[in-house]
Amino acid sequence: MLIFIKRLIVLILIPAGLVFLFAPLHTFRDTYIEKDFVFLIAEPVSSEDNNVDSLPLLTREQLEPYPQFLTTVLERKERVETYRPSPRAADDIPGLESLGNKLSQMDGVSPEEGEKYKKELARQQKRIHNSKAEMRKIRLTGFSYLQQQWETEPTAISIEEWEQMKGALLFSYNNQTSFLFENTLFRGVVRHDYGHVKAPVPGLALGRKIAGAASLIMGLLLMMGLYLKKQGIMIAKTWNILLWDIIVICISVFFLYGTIDLLFMKLFETGMGTEEFIQFMGVFWVFIGIPAAAFFIAASAAQAVTINPKKALGSDQANKFISLMKEPHFGLVFGLKQPFCRVKTGF
Repeated sequence: MLIFIKRLIVLILIPAGLVFLFAPLHTFRDTYIEKDFVFLIAEPVSSEDNNVDSLPLLTREQLEPYPQFLTTVLERKERVETYRPSPRAADDIPGLESLGNKLSQMDGVSPEEGEKYKKELARQQKRIHNSKAEMRKIRLTGFSYLQQQWETEPTAISIEEWEQMKGALLFSYNNQTSFLFENTLFRGVVRHDYGHVKAPVPGLALGRKIAGAASLIMGLLLMMGLYLKKQGIMIAKTWNILLWDIIVICISVFFLYGTIDLLFMKLFETGMGTEEFIQFMGVFWVFIGIPAAAFFIAASAAQAVTINPKKALGSDQANKFISLMKEPHFGLVFGLKQPFCRVKTGF
C-alpha cells in the first residue's frame, strides 16, 4: 500500500511541477477600473480631403520607440484597409452608345437588333452599378460600426507613452491629436472612463514558479525510491516500470494543465486558458486516471519470486504461478530438486 501511495504522489507532483513551470497559465484577472485611457480612431484618407495637408505625417521609424502605440496603429490601419473604398469607375454610357451604333452598322444586323443589343448592354451596366452601390453601402455601414467601437473601447496604450510620443512628434488641440500614417488618418483622445483591463494577481506569477520547482524536486526524490532492488527475482523489469511511469507522466502533463487552469479560475478568478472539455478531462484524470495507473504500475512493480525448498507460501496469484510450472523445467531453471517456490509481493 505504501508503494501505491508513493507512486500516486509521484505521478501527480512531477507533471504538476512541469505545468507550473512551463505551461502558459494565466496569472491575471479581468477587471474594470476607472482611470484615464487613450482612445484612437482611424479612417481612410481620400484624394479629395484637403484639410489633412496641415496634419503631421508619421512614419514607422518615428513610432518604433513607442511599441504599444505602434502596435495599435498598425492593427487599426489593417482594419481600415479592409473597408477602404475602391476608386469609382465612370459609367461608360457613351461607350455603350458607340458599341450599339457599331452593332447596328454591321452586316446582317438590322437597326431593331442593334437597338436591342444597346438596351441590353445598358441594362447590364445599370445592374452592375446598383450592385456596386449596395456593396459600398454595406462597407460604409460596417466601417461606421467599427469606428463607434473604437470611440468607446480604450486602447492598451499607456498614458505615459502617449504623452511622450505626443510631446516628441505631434501637436494637439483641446486634448485631441490628429496625424497621418501611411495614407490613414488617426485621431487620438484621452478620456476618463471605465475600462476592461487585465490586472495581475499579486504574487501568483512568482508563486507558481516556486510551487512548480518544489513539486518537481519532491516528485523526483520520491521517484528515485521506487526503483530500489527488492529481495528475490523481480517479475517486472525495472526499465519496463520506468517506461510506464514516464508515459503516464507525459499524459498527465496535458490533463493537469486543464486541472490547474480550472483551479486558478476558481481560486484567483483568472481568465480561462483551456477549453472546458480539457478541464473536465483533467479533473477526471486526476481523480480516476492517475490512481488507476498508479495501482496498475505499483502492482506490477511489487511482485517478486523467492526460492523456498521446503514449502510454497503466497496468495492465489502465487499458486497460479506455481501451477504453471512443470517439475523438470522448474528444476532446470532454478537448479533445484524440489519444484517449490514462493512468490513475494511487496504491494
